[in-house]
Amino acid sequence: MADALFKDSINPATVAEQAAAVVRVHPAFDAAGFTAQATADLHTLELKDRVKHVASALRAHLPDDWTQTTQILIAAMPPALPTAEKVASTFAWWPFVQVVEDYGVDEPEQSLTTLHTLTQTFSGEFAIRRFIVQYPHIAFPVLAQWVTDANVHVRRLVSEGSRPRLPWGIRLQALVVDPSPTLPFLETLKDDDEEYVRRSVANHLNDISKDHPEVVLDIAERWSVDAKPNLKRLIKHALRGLIKAGDARALAVIGFTKPVVSDVLVDVSPAVIHLGGAVTVSVTLTAGATQGLMMDMALIRPTKSGMSTKVFKGVSKSATAGDSVQLKKKLAIKKVTTRVYYPGEHRVDVVVNGVVVGSGRFELTTPD
Repeated sequence: MADALFKDSINPATVAEQAAAVVRVHPAFDAAGFTAQATADLHTLELKDRVKHVASALRAHLPDDWTQTTQILIAAMPPALPTAEKVASTFAWWPFVQVVEDYGVDEPEQSLTTLHTLTQTFSGEFAIRRFIVQYPHIAFPVLAQWVTDANVHVRRLVSEGSRPRLPWGIRLQALVVDPSPTLPFLETLKDDDEEYVRRSVANHLNDISKDHPEVVLDIAERWSVDAKPNLKRLIKHALRGLIKAGDARALAVIGFTKPVVSDVLVDVSPAVIHLGGAVTVSVTLTAGATQGLMMDMALIRPTKSGMSTKVFKGVSKSATAGDSVQLKKKLAIKKVTTRVYYPGEHRVDVVVNGVVVGSGRFELTTPD
């Protein structure tokens, strides 16, 4: 989700809607004072700052007693979404959940109970991370109970809220170092009836694979034995980072074993290009057995401190013994802000099922 796409869902109209909802369940609420504070300079803020700004105004106008405040938030929140559909339609209610994140950390039990309800309308995946960091001894037993909750949004929260590297969320550094506390949750949720939950499990495992690829590969290999279609899709999505990197074990899990190929020819032309140009890489090989072939290209380029590799996805094909298989790809070498190109020899490796089967080279020149 991008800031620009959702920030305007937090606006004076939604603030007024929230004020009316709170007044209905708590008539003493100063709706005018809340509205004035929440809308002041709101248009100048980006998404997360808008959310925190409105949450701050809410907290300032709700009772000091935390239990009473949470009861009001729960009562004023729109009804739970019955399915995973239309989650984005409740985006404007994020400030209610933000109140729990920003002001409920000293009351973890009550706050977690509140998140159990609020997340059924708008996800508490960001809010719960504060409690995982500060109170793991409280949060993890609660998550262990929620893993079999009847509500799909609560079950998803278990996986999504405890992802080590959740985008937009604070990093759970303890889980980056040691992901083992969440693995039992994923074990249960992998067979969830809802794709919404299974997709979160896959994203959680992809997070873990960035720091502990062997852990995820071990899990994927075990789960893949007699896996049904839903689980196969989950595994493939979980391994996407490793697959893109050409990891041989990851590729084997999804059916691309060590390749049997011969007569590999790699042509890179032109042999010399200037920065801003492109090379065309043409590959021909002969399959030595009936097999699936995932053919990618890896550009190995010099950097200031050594060498760097960028993988370009190619094609996936089924081949039988004796088949001639071709791959042709144009690689543009353009100046971009995210990387610096240095002059000199660049190598293009042809990677089949995670194994380099051939290489070509070209020379890059750059302005002085």
